[in-house]
Amino acid sequence: MASKPGSIATHYSLCSASTTGSDVAMANPYCTDCVRQDSCGGRSVTGLNTSPDALFFKPHAGGSEESWTPLLRPEESTNTQPAAHKHNPTGEWKTGLLSCFRYGFLHSSFWTACCCPKLLLSQILARMDLPWHSLHQPPCQSKLGSEMHGARSKQRMLIFFACLFVLEMILTTRSTFVRTDPSSPGQQQSSLLPESNGSFLAILSGCFVWNEVLCIVLTLPLTILTFWIVVKLRRTIRQRHEIETGCCGSAEDACCICFCSTCAIAQMARQTADYEMVSPNCCTTTGLAGAERISFCELLL
Repeated sequence: MASKPGSIATHYSLCSASTTGSDVAMANPYCTDCVRQDSCGGRSVTGLNTSPDALFFKPHAGGSEESWTPLLRPEESTNTQPAAHKHNPTGEWKTGLLSCFRYGFLHSSFWTACCCPKLLLSQILARMDLPWHSLHQPPCQSKLGSEMHGARSKQRMLIFFACLFVLEMILTTRSTFVRTDPSSPGQQQSSLLPESNGSFLAILSGCFVWNEVLCIVLTLPLTILTFWIVVKLRRTIRQRHEIETGCCGSAEDACCICFCSTCAIAQMARQTADYEMVSPNCCTTTGLAGAERISFCELLL
């Protein structure tokens, strides 16, 4: 009996040993010639939902190789799902929306979602090989989806979200740097700029109303863009894992994001990774240990 291969093979080849009658011959679980092809020896073997060491081929009357049909070992016929599916079930979320401390209070996915949610968002997109501009299509069907298959593309998307986060933080906290000058009632003055230096920034920051309008005009499109990306990503994850919506129906994704966007992003991170098997690493393109580390210097080349 052949031994179990080191990795799961997706294609199989039949043994050359002759069989007669109802004899059962085991298929070679490791096809070295056709491992990257859609068929093996002219006989299509794709789509067989079996494990490599559980596949047999039994000939019909006459022992014709072309008429062999797949069988399963009796002891393994009730367990044909790959081991990976045990940790990544379909039809339900692995953890709840508020299960932020499922893997401990100091788990990096929780703190990344709190302190830099756009970084974790880009890492989730990288895990799923999805471009942020075409979340409704698989990467192979998207016109621009092939850009996400390279490490440089994933890093560029990550740096895009990082810059988006920094820009949003600067704009939303700009008004906190403006204080009222107690010596001049009703006048606004920036605490970060020299007084009465006549510069354009000092004049601009001296007008509190225009400063607030500028922040709203610039941050509103960024907020809408981020909201759209998170909603589409959560919907895509639900569709891939065949998760049904709750009481809110089709509006569930938007409602969860509005309720707590940090919790929703952290839940998506737990759904797309098995943190019981792989350690997190916030400094990689996918947020998981073993992935390529983020290299900001290469992004500038």
